[in-house]
Amino acid sequence: CRRLEGAFTLVAVDGEDPARVVAARRNSPLVVGIGEGENFIGSDVAAFIEHTREALELGQDQVVTITREGVEVSDFDGNPAEGRRYHVDWDLAAAEKGGFDWFMRKEIFEQPHAIADALLGRHDDEGQLQLDEVRISDDELREIDKIIIVGCGTANYAGLVAKYAIEHWTRIPCEVELSSEFRYRDPILDKSTLVVSISQSGETMDTLMAVRYAREQRARVLSICNTNGSTIPRESDAVIYTHAGPEIAVASTNGFLAQVVACYLLGLYLAQVKGLKFGDEINRIMADLAAVPAGIQRLLDEADVV
Repeated sequence: CRRLEGAFTLVAVDGEDPARVVAARRNSPLVVGIGEGENFIGSDVAAFIEHTREALELGQDQVVTITREGVEVSDFDGNPAEGRRYHVDWDLAAAEKGGFDWFMRKEIFEQPHAIADALLGRHDDEGQLQLDEVRISDDELREIDKIIIVGCGTANYAGLVAKYAIEHWTRIPCEVELSSEFRYRDPILDKSTLVVSISQSGETMDTLMAVRYAREQRARVLSICNTNGSTIPRESDAVIYTHAGPEIAVASTNGFLAQVVACYLLGLYLAQVKGLKFGDEINRIMADLAAVPAGIQRLLDEADVV
Protein backbone atom coordinates (compact mmCIF):
# COMPACT_ATOMS: atom_id res chain seq x y z
CA CYS A 1 0.00 0.00 0.00
CA ARG A 2 2.88 2.41 0.71
CA ARG A 3 4.01 2.01 -2.90
CA LEU A 4 0.59 2.75 -4.41
CA GLU A 5 -0.66 6.17 -5.47
CA GLY A 6 -4.12 7.57 -6.10
CA ALA A 7 -7.39 6.32 -4.61
CA PHE A 8 -8.16 2.73 -3.75
CA THR A 9 -9.88 0.28 -1.47
CA LEU A 10 -8.27 -3.18 -1.45
CA VAL A 11 -9.68 -6.35 0.04
CA ALA A 12 -7.64 -9.55 0.34
CA VAL A 13 -8.48 -13.09 1.45
CA ASP A 14 -5.85 -15.80 1.88
CA GLY A 15 -7.03 -19.07 0.35
CA GLU A 16 -5.27 -20.96 3.13
CA ASP A 17 -6.76 -18.75 5.84
CA PRO A 18 -10.24 -17.77 4.57
CA ALA A 19 -11.47 -16.87 8.06
CA ARG A 20 -9.32 -13.73 7.97
CA VAL A 21 -10.08 -10.76 5.68
CA VAL A 22 -7.72 -7.80 5.26
CA ALA A 23 -8.70 -4.46 3.70
CA ALA A 24 -6.96 -1.11 3.15
CA ARG A 25 -8.12 2.34 2.08
CA ARG A 26 -6.75 5.56 0.65
CA ASN A 27 -9.08 8.30 -0.59
CA SER A 28 -11.83 5.73 -1.04
CA PRO A 29 -14.68 4.59 1.24
CA LEU A 30 -14.34 1.61 3.57
CA VAL A 31 -16.37 0.95 6.70
CA VAL A 32 -16.40 -1.94 9.18
CA GLY A 33 -19.50 -3.52 10.65
CA ILE A 34 -19.16 -4.84 14.21
CA GLY A 35 -21.36 -7.86 14.96
CA GLU A 36 -21.53 -10.64 17.53
CA GLY A 37 -19.36 -13.52 16.39
CA GLU A 38 -19.15 -11.91 12.96
CA ASN A 39 -17.72 -8.74 11.44
CA PHE A 40 -18.13 -7.09 8.05
CA ILE A 41 -16.50 -4.68 5.62
CA GLY A 42 -18.17 -2.64 2.89
CA SER A 43 -18.09 0.70 1.12
CA ASP A 44 -21.24 1.78 2.95
CA VAL A 45 -23.15 0.66 6.05
CA ALA A 46 -26.11 -0.30 3.85
CA ALA A 47 -24.11 -3.39 2.83
CA PHE A 48 -24.36 -4.94 6.30
CA ILE A 49 -27.19 -3.06 8.01
CA GLU A 50 -29.37 -6.21 8.12
CA HIS A 51 -26.71 -7.83 10.33
CA THR A 52 -25.50 -5.00 12.57
CA ARG A 53 -25.96 -1.29 13.21
CA GLU A 54 -22.62 -0.90 14.98
CA ALA A 55 -19.89 0.44 12.70
CA LEU A 56 -16.24 1.44 12.82
CA GLU A 57 -14.92 4.29 10.70
CA LEU A 58 -11.38 3.98 9.36
CA GLY A 59 -8.95 6.82 8.92
CA GLN A 60 -6.93 7.66 5.85
CA ASP A 61 -4.17 5.15 4.94
CA GLN A 62 -5.30 2.45 7.33
CA VAL A 63 -5.48 -1.34 7.13
CA VAL A 64 -8.13 -3.42 8.90
CA THR A 65 -8.04 -7.15 9.60
CA ILE A 66 -11.33 -8.82 10.50
CA THR A 67 -12.09 -12.28 11.82
CA ARG A 68 -15.21 -13.66 13.48
CA GLU A 69 -13.70 -12.80 16.86
CA GLY A 70 -12.46 -9.27 16.37
CA VAL A 71 -11.13 -6.34 14.38
CA GLU A 72 -7.57 -4.98 14.26
CA VAL A 73 -6.58 -1.65 12.68
CA SER A 74 -3.11 -0.44 11.73
CA ASP A 75 -1.52 2.19 9.52
CA PHE A 76 0.37 1.37 6.32
CA ASP A 77 3.58 0.95 8.34
CA GLY A 78 1.99 -1.72 10.52
CA ASN A 79 1.69 0.44 13.61
CA PRO A 80 -1.47 -0.14 15.70
CA ALA A 81 -4.22 2.42 15.10
CA GLU A 82 -7.77 2.98 16.24
CA GLY A 83 -11.01 3.59 14.39
CA ARG A 84 -14.02 5.40 15.81
CA ARG A 85 -17.08 3.35 16.76
CA TYR A 86 -20.53 4.73 15.99
CA HIS A 87 -24.14 3.56 15.89
CA VAL A 88 -26.14 3.71 12.65
CA ASP A 89 -29.44 5.41 13.45
CA TRP A 90 -31.49 3.82 10.65
CA ASP A 91 -32.42 0.20 10.06
CA LEU A 92 -32.83 -2.20 7.15
CA ALA A 93 -36.36 -1.00 6.40
CA ALA A 94 -34.96 2.40 5.44
CA ALA A 95 -32.89 0.76 2.70
CA GLU A 96 -35.82 -1.21 1.26
CA LYS A 97 -38.72 -0.06 -0.91
CA GLY A 98 -41.31 -0.42 1.83
CA GLY A 99 -44.22 -1.26 -0.46
CA PHE A 100 -43.46 1.38 -3.09
CA ASP A 101 -42.88 0.37 -6.71
CA TRP A 102 -39.48 2.04 -6.88
CA PHE A 103 -37.02 3.77 -4.58
CA MET A 104 -37.45 7.25 -6.00
CA ARG A 105 -41.18 7.23 -5.24
CA LYS A 106 -40.46 5.97 -1.72
CA GLU A 107 -37.91 8.73 -1.12
CA ILE A 108 -40.27 11.40 -2.48
CA PHE A 109 -42.84 10.34 0.12
CA GLU A 110 -40.14 10.36 2.82
CA GLN A 111 -39.50 14.09 2.32
CA PRO A 112 -41.64 15.31 5.25
CA HIS A 113 -39.91 12.87 7.59
CA ALA A 114 -36.44 13.82 6.25
CA ILE A 115 -37.00 17.54 6.84
CA ALA A 116 -38.38 16.92 10.32
CA ASP A 117 -35.33 14.81 11.20
CA ALA A 118 -32.97 17.47 9.84
CA LEU A 119 -34.59 20.01 12.17
CA LEU A 120 -34.88 17.75 15.21
CA GLY A 121 -33.08 19.00 18.31
CA ARG A 122 -31.48 21.96 16.58
CA HIS A 123 -32.63 24.72 18.94
CA ASP A 124 -33.89 25.25 22.45
CA ASP A 125 -36.80 27.27 23.83
CA GLU A 126 -34.64 30.41 23.99
CA GLY A 127 -33.89 30.17 20.29
CA GLN A 128 -30.29 29.07 20.72
CA LEU A 129 -29.22 26.88 17.82
CA GLN A 130 -27.35 23.63 18.40
CA LEU A 131 -25.55 21.99 15.50
CA ASP A 132 -23.78 18.60 15.37
CA GLU A 133 -20.01 19.08 15.48
CA VAL A 134 -18.73 22.64 15.24
CA ARG A 135 -15.03 22.69 16.01
CA ILE A 136 -14.78 26.37 15.09
CA SER A 137 -15.00 28.91 17.89
CA ASP A 138 -17.55 31.72 17.89
CA ASP A 139 -14.71 34.23 17.66
CA GLU A 140 -13.42 32.52 14.52
CA LEU A 141 -16.90 32.49 13.01
CA ARG A 142 -17.28 36.20 13.67
CA GLU A 143 -14.18 36.80 11.54
CA ILE A 144 -15.76 35.12 8.49
CA ASP A 145 -16.19 37.66 5.69
CA LYS A 146 -16.75 35.32 2.72
CA ILE A 147 -18.57 32.03 2.25
CA ILE A 148 -17.98 29.64 -0.64
CA ILE A 149 -20.30 26.65 -1.07
CA VAL A 150 -18.88 23.74 -3.07
CA GLY A 151 -20.70 20.63 -4.24
CA CYS A 152 -21.37 18.42 -7.24
CA GLY A 153 -24.69 17.88 -9.01
CA THR A 154 -27.61 18.03 -6.58
CA ALA A 155 -25.40 19.39 -3.79
CA ASN A 156 -24.48 22.32 -6.04
CA TYR A 157 -28.16 23.07 -6.64
CA ALA A 158 -28.84 22.97 -2.90
CA GLY A 159 -26.09 25.56 -2.45
CA LEU A 160 -27.62 27.80 -5.12
CA VAL A 161 -30.96 27.72 -3.29
CA ALA A 162 -29.38 28.32 0.12
CA LYS A 163 -27.17 31.21 -1.03
CA TYR A 164 -30.07 33.68 -0.89
CA ALA A 165 -31.03 32.87 2.69
CA ILE A 166 -27.43 32.78 3.93
CA GLU A 167 -26.60 36.19 2.44
CA HIS A 168 -29.89 37.64 3.67
CA TRP A 169 -29.42 36.48 7.25
CA THR A 170 -25.65 36.90 7.64
CA ARG A 171 -24.89 39.83 5.27
CA ILE A 172 -21.80 37.86 4.19
CA PRO A 173 -21.07 37.46 0.46
CA CYS A 174 -21.74 33.87 -0.57
CA GLU A 175 -20.47 32.16 -3.72
CA VAL A 176 -21.51 28.74 -5.04
CA GLU A 177 -19.09 26.68 -7.14
CA LEU A 178 -18.82 23.23 -8.63
CA SER A 179 -16.31 21.19 -6.64
CA SER A 180 -14.64 20.00 -9.83
CA GLU A 181 -13.76 23.58 -10.83
CA PHE A 182 -12.95 25.07 -7.44
CA ARG A 183 -9.25 24.38 -6.92
CA TYR A 184 -8.27 24.83 -10.55
CA ARG A 185 -9.20 28.50 -10.71
CA ASP A 186 -6.85 29.42 -7.84
CA PRO A 187 -9.52 30.95 -5.54
CA ILE A 188 -8.57 33.60 -2.99
CA LEU A 189 -8.90 31.96 0.43
CA ASP A 190 -7.67 32.74 3.92
CA LYS A 191 -8.66 32.11 7.53
CA SER A 192 -11.61 34.51 7.22
CA THR A 193 -13.14 32.38 4.43
CA LEU A 194 -15.67 29.68 5.27
CA VAL A 195 -15.83 26.91 2.68
CA VAL A 196 -19.06 24.90 2.98
CA SER A 197 -18.87 21.51 1.30
CA ILE A 198 -22.07 19.59 0.59
CA SER A 199 -22.00 15.85 -0.08
CA GLN A 200 -24.64 13.20 0.49
CA SER A 201 -22.13 10.36 0.79
CA GLY A 202 -19.23 12.27 2.31
CA GLU A 203 -16.96 10.54 -0.21
CA THR A 204 -17.48 12.66 -3.37
CA MET A 205 -13.92 12.82 -4.69
CA ASP A 206 -14.05 16.29 -6.30
CA THR A 207 -15.60 17.72 -3.13
CA LEU A 208 -13.02 15.98 -0.94
CA MET A 209 -10.21 17.48 -3.02
CA ALA A 210 -11.85 20.91 -2.68
CA VAL A 211 -11.96 20.45 1.12
CA ARG A 212 -8.27 19.53 1.24
CA TYR A 213 -7.32 22.46 -0.97
CA ALA A 214 -9.30 24.87 1.23
CA ARG A 215 -7.61 23.62 4.38
CA GLU A 216 -4.19 23.96 2.75
CA GLN A 217 -5.07 27.63 2.18
CA ARG A 218 -6.01 27.97 5.88
CA ALA A 219 -9.71 28.47 5.17
CA ARG A 220 -12.28 27.12 7.64
CA VAL A 221 -14.28 24.17 6.31
CA LEU A 222 -17.78 23.14 7.37
CA SER A 223 -19.32 20.11 5.71
CA ILE A 224 -22.97 19.22 5.24
CA CYS A 225 -23.25 15.46 4.93
CA ASN A 226 -25.63 12.55 5.39
CA THR A 227 -23.15 9.77 6.15
CA ASN A 228 -21.68 9.49 9.62
CA GLY A 229 -18.05 8.43 9.61
CA SER A 230 -17.33 9.33 5.98
CA THR A 231 -14.13 11.03 4.85
CA ILE A 232 -15.29 14.61 4.17
CA PRO A 233 -16.74 15.24 7.66
CA ARG A 234 -13.62 13.76 9.27
CA GLU A 235 -11.36 16.14 7.35
CA SER A 236 -13.48 19.23 8.03
CA ASP A 237 -13.47 21.69 10.92
CA ALA A 238 -17.18 21.25 11.48
CA VAL A 239 -20.08 19.16 10.21
CA ILE A 240 -23.86 19.34 10.03
CA TYR A 241 -25.41 15.91 9.45
CA THR A 242 -28.65 15.93 7.48
CA HIS A 243 -30.01 12.68 9.00
CA ALA A 244 -31.91 11.94 5.77
CA GLY A 245 -31.36 8.18 5.85
CA PRO A 246 -29.99 6.12 2.96
CA GLU A 247 -30.51 7.47 -0.54
CA ILE A 248 -30.90 4.65 -3.05
CA ALA A 249 -32.43 6.41 -6.07
CA VAL A 250 -30.09 8.19 -8.46
CA ALA A 251 -32.26 11.33 -8.53
CA SER A 252 -32.06 13.06 -5.17
CA THR A 253 -35.31 14.12 -3.48
CA ASN A 254 -35.38 13.98 0.32
CA GLY A 255 -31.58 14.30 0.40
CA PHE A 256 -31.74 17.57 -1.55
CA LEU A 257 -34.31 19.12 0.78
CA ALA A 258 -32.36 18.03 3.85
CA GLN A 259 -29.25 19.70 2.41
CA VAL A 260 -31.16 22.95 1.87
CA VAL A 261 -32.47 22.81 5.45
CA ALA A 262 -28.94 22.23 6.78
CA CYS A 263 -27.71 25.28 4.83
CA TYR A 264 -30.52 27.34 6.35
CA LEU A 265 -29.49 26.16 9.81
CA LEU A 266 -25.92 27.21 9.07
CA GLY A 267 -27.06 30.65 7.93
CA LEU A 268 -29.12 31.14 11.08
CA TYR A 269 -26.28 29.89 13.26
CA LEU A 270 -23.84 32.38 11.74
CA ALA A 271 -26.39 35.19 12.10
CA GLN A 272 -26.83 34.27 15.76
CA VAL A 273 -23.08 34.20 16.43
CA LYS A 274 -22.64 37.56 14.71
CA GLY A 275 -25.50 39.08 16.71
CA LEU A 276 -27.67 39.71 13.66
CA LYS A 277 -30.50 37.41 14.76
CA PHE A 278 -31.80 36.96 18.28
CA GLY A 279 -33.74 34.19 19.99
CA ASP A 280 -37.25 35.41 19.21
CA GLU A 281 -36.41 35.97 15.53
CA ILE A 282 -34.79 32.54 15.23
CA ASN A 283 -37.78 30.92 16.93
CA ARG A 284 -40.12 32.47 14.34
CA ILE A 285 -37.97 31.25 11.44
CA MET A 286 -37.60 27.79 12.95
CA ALA A 287 -41.39 27.64 13.43
CA ASP A 288 -41.81 28.40 9.73
CA LEU A 289 -39.34 25.65 8.83
CA ALA A 290 -41.05 23.23 11.21
CA ALA A 291 -44.33 23.78 9.33
CA VAL A 292 -42.79 22.72 6.01
CA PRO A 293 -43.11 18.91 6.52
CA ALA A 294 -46.88 19.17 7.06
CA GLY A 295 -47.22 21.32 3.95
CA ILE A 296 -45.29 18.81 1.86
CA GLN A 297 -47.36 15.98 3.31
CA ARG A 298 -50.60 17.67 2.24
CA LEU A 299 -49.20 18.03 -1.28
CA LEU A 300 -48.14 14.38 -1.39
CA ASP A 301 -51.53 13.22 -0.10
CA GLU A 302 -53.24 15.09 -2.93
CA ALA A 303 -50.82 13.62 -5.49
CA ASP A 304 -51.01 10.05 -4.20
CA VAL A 305 -53.53 9.10 -6.86
CA VAL A 306 -50.89 9.60 -9.62
